[in-house]
Amino acid sequence: MRASRSWRVVVAWSLASGFALLSVLPALAVAGDELDSLRRALRAAPQDTTRVLLLNSLAKAESLLDPLAAEKSARDALALAERLRWSGGIAEVCNTVGALYTNTAQYDKALAAFHRAFRISDSLGNTSSAARALRNLGVVYRRIGQLDKALAYTRQSVELCRKEGNMIGYAHALSNLGNLYNETKQYEAALRAFAEAEEIFRNANNGTGVSAALNGMGVANSSLGRNRMALSLYMKSLAVREKMGDLRGVTSLLMNIGESHRKLGDMQAALTHEHTALKNAIQLRASDLVLESYDLLGKSYADAGDYLNAYEYRTRYSVLRDSLLNAEKIRQINELSATFDAERREQRIALLEKERLLQDARLERETLLRSLIIGGLVIAIVIALWVYRQARLRKKMNDQLQTAMEELQNTQHRLVHSETMATLGRLATGIAHEIKNPLNFITNFADLSVALVQGFRERWGAGSEEAEYLDTLESNVIKIREHGWRADGIVCDLLEHAGGSSGEFEDVDLHALIDRARELAIHGIRVDSPSFDVSVESIYDPGIAAVRVNPRGMTRVFLNLFRNAFESMQLRLRDTGSAYHPLMHVSTVGNADTIEIHFRDNGTGILQANRSRIFEPFFTTKPTGKGTGLGLSLSYEIIVEGHGGGLALGPMQDEGAEFVITLPRKSADLLSFIPHM
Repeated sequence: MRASRSWRVVVAWSLASGFALLSVLPALAVAGDELDSLRRALRAAPQDTTRVLLLNSLAKAESLLDPLAAEKSARDALALAERLRWSGGIAEVCNTVGALYTNTAQYDKALAAFHRAFRISDSLGNTSSAARALRNLGVVYRRIGQLDKALAYTRQSVELCRKEGNMIGYAHALSNLGNLYNETKQYEAALRAFAEAEEIFRNANNGTGVSAALNGMGVANSSLGRNRMALSLYMKSLAVREKMGDLRGVTSLLMNIGESHRKLGDMQAALTHEHTALKNAIQLRASDLVLESYDLLGKSYADAGDYLNAYEYRTRYSVLRDSLLNAEKIRQINELSATFDAERREQRIALLEKERLLQDARLERETLLRSLIIGGLVIAIVIALWVYRQARLRKKMNDQLQTAMEELQNTQHRLVHSETMATLGRLATGIAHEIKNPLNFITNFADLSVALVQGFRERWGAGSEEAEYLDTLESNVIKIREHGWRADGIVCDLLEHAGGSSGEFEDVDLHALIDRARELAIHGIRVDSPSFDVSVESIYDPGIAAVRVNPRGMTRVFLNLFRNAFESMQLRLRDTGSAYHPLMHVSTVGNADTIEIHFRDNGTGILQANRSRIFEPFFTTKPTGKGTGLGLSLSYEIIVEGHGGGLALGPMQDEGAEFVITLPRKSADLLSFIPHM
C-alpha cells in the first residue's frame, strides 16, 4: 500500500510540476525579448559609459534566467568602467556584482563589492547609490546570520532614503527591514513595514517591490500560524514574479508555497511545489536555493511518512551545506592570500625605488640612512617587546578582574538570598509561635473534654440515651485532639525549617557522618516499630578524604533521607508481608571536582506524577498524618543553597527510589542560606 501511494504522489508531482513550468514559460519569453533587445543595442554601442550601463542592465536581466552569463556581463561592465575611470559607473556595477554574488552564496565577494560601492558613492555624494549599497550590505549580513550588523546597515539605508526623499529606495529598505524583523521574530513590526513598502511599490507600479513585500507578509503570517493567509499572499507574489519572468523569485516562492501546504497537511501539494523549486534552483545553479530545497523536501517527506526519501534529502542537504562552508573558507583564504601578495608586490616596488634613489645619493647619506634604519628597527623591536609585555600584563589583570567580578556577583547573590530568606524565616517563626499557643489550648481542652465525657458516661451508664450522644461527642473531641496534634507537628517542622542551617563549616569524615545518621534513624524508627528490621549496605569510595561541610546541616539531610526510606520500606512490608525484606544501599563516588552520595531503597517508590513536585514545601507522598512535606524541601535548601551542591531524584526504578547528593570537593565556607534566628 505504501508503494502504491508513493507512485501516485510521483505521478501527481510530475503532472503538476509540468503545469507549473508551463505557467512560467510565457513570462520567461518576455524576459528573453528584453535580453535580445539589450544584446542588439550592445552590438552598436561604443566603448564608453553607455556601454557600461547597457552591460549592467544586461547583467540584471540575465540574472533572472542565467546567473553565470549575468556574472560575465557584470564583470565586463566593471572592467570597462575601471578602464574609463568612471567612478559613478564603478559604484553602480559594484552593486549589481554584489547582488549576483549574493544570489550564488559567495558572500565574501558580495561584501567586498558592496563595501566598494558604498565608499565610492559616499565620496561622490551619491546618496541614492550609497543607500542601495547599505541596503545590500544588510541583506548579506542577514543571510550569514550577523543580524546586528544587518539591522544597523538597513536602518542607515532607511534614514538616507527618507532624508533624500527617495521613496522607491525607502520602500526597498523598509522591505529588507521587514525581512530582518521576521528573522528576529518581530512579526507584527514586520507586517507594518511590509504594508508601508507594498503601498509605495504599488503606487509606483514596481512589480519587484510589490512581490517582495507580499512574500515578506506571507512569511510573517506563516510564522504567526496564519497559514492560509500566508498561502494567499505567496500566490499573489508568485503571479507577479511569473509575469516578470524572474525564475529565481519564482523558485523562492514555490518553496514558501510548498512549506505552507506542508503546514496545512497537504503533503502532495507541498512535494509538488518543492520538487519544482528544486528543478528551477538546479537550472539557475543557485547553491543557496538548492540547499533550501533539500532542507524543505527532507521535512516534507518526513511529515508524509516517507522516511527513505526524507533521509536521502537530509543527507544531500548536509553534504551540500558542508561543501558550501568549505568552499567559503577556501574563498576567504584565497582572497586574503591575493590581497597579501598584492601588498607585498607594492612594497617590493617601493623598496626597489628607494634603492635606486639611495644608489644616486652620496655615501654619507647612505650611511646615515642605514644607521637610521638600524636604529628604527631596534626601537621597533623594543616597542614590540614592550607592547607584548603590556598585553600579557593586561590579559592577566583582565583575567583576575573577571574572576573577582564573578566571585563578587556570587557573593552578592548569596547575600540577597540570605537577607530574603532571613526575613521570611522571621515571619514564619513569628506566625508559628503565634499559632503554637492556640494549638496548645485546643489540644489541652480536647484532653479535658475526653476526660469529662468519660466521667459522664460512668455517671449515666452505658445503655442510657445520653450515652449515645456522649459517644458522638467523644469521637468529635478525639478528632479535634488528633488534628490539633497534626497542626502542632506542622508548626514544629515549620519552626525547624525557618531555623536555617546554622553552624560553622568543618573538615569532617563524610562516611562517619553518614554512619552516625544511619544509626540515629534506625534507633528512631524502632522506637515506634520495635520489630522493624532493615539491612543497610554501605559502599564507600576510599579516595574521599575529609570534606568541608556544615555537619549539623548535613546530618539533618542524611536523617531525612534515611527516615523517608525506612518509612517507605515499612509501608511496603505492611502491604507485602514476610516475603519482603527491607534493604537500603548507600554509596559514595569521588569525581574530579565533585562527590556523589547515593541513597537507594527497595520501598514503595515515587510515582512519575509526583517526581516533579517532590522537593516542594508541604508536598508529601506519605499517608495522611504521617508527614508535613518539609523534610525534603529543607534538605534541598541545605545542599543547594548552603553547600553549593545538588540534590536530585535518580532514574525511575522497578522498585523503590534513589536520591543523589552532589557536593563540590573544594568549596569555601558559603554564607548560611538562612541565618540562625
